[in-house]
Amino acid sequence: MTETAARSVGRVFISYRRQETAYAAGWLFGRLVDRYGRGQIFKDVDSIELGDDFVEVISTAVGSCDVLVALIGDQWLTIADELGRARLDDPDDFVRLEIEAALTRNVLVIPVLVEGARMPRADELPASLSKLIRRQALELSPSRFEFDTNRLLNVLDRALAEVPPPPPITEPLVTSGGPDAEAIAAPTGELAGVEQARGNSKRRRVLTAAAGAVVVAAGVTVALVLQQTEPTERTL
Repeated sequence: MTETAARSVGRVFISYRRQETAYAAGWLFGRLVDRYGRGQIFKDVDSIELGDDFVEVISTAVGSCDVLVALIGDQWLTIADELGRARLDDPDDFVRLEIEAALTRNVLVIPVLVEGARMPRADELPASLSKLIRRQALELSPSRFEFDTNRLLNVLDRALAEVPPPPPITEPLVTSGGPDAEAIAAPTGELAGVEQARGNSKRRRVLTAAAGAVVVAAGVTVALVLQQTEPTERTL
C-alpha cells in the first residue's frame, strides 16, 4: 500500500454517483466528518490527493472500511455511459465494484435512498449485487435532513463501536550497542570462535570476582560472630 493510499483509508466509505447525488454526498460527508473526524470518512473527491492513483486508493479504501453507505438516486439504475449502456451493467463500473467488494467482505452496507428514490428489485441488478436488496435502507430527504442523518449517525455509532480500529503500525525496536545489539549481529566462522572465547574469559572473570566477594563477606560475618561471643574482661 502506498503512503497516499494508506492516508486515504476511512472506516466509513461513501459510494455515490456524481451525476445525481453529489450534493447529498457532500452534505453527508460534512456531517460524518464533524462526528468522526476527516480521517475516518472516505469520499473520492475529498479523500484522494492530486497525483494519487485513484483506482488504487478507492480499492484500498473499500477493501478496509467498516461501513459502506451507498447513496441511491432515482437514476441510479439507468445512468448510462457514453455508449448508452447502463453503468451498472459494466463489470468495471466503480459504484458496482465498491458495493460488490463490501458485500463480499460482509461489512455493513447501508443503502440511502435520496429524495424519494426507490430500492431496486433483484431482477434489475447484476447477480453480484443481488444481496443489496436485503439491506434495510434509509430515506434521505432535504426537508428532514437533520432527522434522517441523526438516524444514520446512531446506526454508525453502534457499528463502529463494535469494530475496533486496527492497531497502529509500529517500527521494530533496533538498539545500538549492548548485549541485544551484539546478539542481533552475532559473528560467524572464526570470528564467532574468538568472540566465544572472549565471552568465556569475561564470564570466568565475573565469576571469580563474585566468588572473592562471597569469601570476603563470609570472613566479615565470622569475625563479627566471634567478636560477639568472645568473653569480655572484668575489672575488679
